[in-house]
Amino acid sequence: MKKGKTGYYSRKCRGESYRPPKRTIIILCEDSKHEPSYFKAIRQERHLRTVKIEIISGQHGMEPRTLVRNARELKIEREVDDVWCVFDSDQRDYIVEVITEAKKEGLSVAFSNPCIELWFFLHFKYSSATRTQKEMKKIIETYIKNYNEEMDIYGKLQNYKDAIKRAMKLRKHHCTCGNPDTSNPSTGVDRLVSLLFKLKDQS
Repeated sequence: MKKGKTGYYSRKCRGESYRPPKRTIIILCEDSKHEPSYFKAIRQERHLRTVKIEIISGQHGMEPRTLVRNARELKIEREVDDVWCVFDSDQRDYIVEVITEAKKEGLSVAFSNPCIELWFFLHFKYSSATRTQKEMKKIIETYIKNYNEEMDIYGKLQNYKDAIKRAMKLRKHHCTCGNPDTSNPSTGVDRLVSLLFKLKDQS
């Protein structure tokens, strides 16, 4: 950049087009198929011009402790604005410990209990009933015909604003009778989706 008497001239001042540096968001997914394809679809559909989003998953998925460790290494090695860890409960007894560790490392967590299908379900209806992963997947099949982990799930969902409100309502519900971030049912996927949609509004 050319230097003048009072400092550096911006490209804008010289009549050149100015493009602000891209914000980088890295999303690490436990699942190797469903979750990555969902967030890739958002990235593509929303045309996030000022954002560079990298979506990473293991070939056969990543166990949450491994996922958080990899996320921590990425955050140290590269200059990024946000690193998100996306994973489910799967009845693991160490989940709270993993989430606590992730937050200590400055990582963001999109955790779902019992599974990400809860987030999909919230696009259609609100419920605070405790369910297993198997039950949740069975329920989503009643709303999405031929539901499976290979399908374009993003294209099947609408009313994301209602889903966000319902996810927030669940956390408020658990504030009085459990942990708002990890109780069954609960999800933090709405926070990541809200961020991505907000970035679109600002681009």
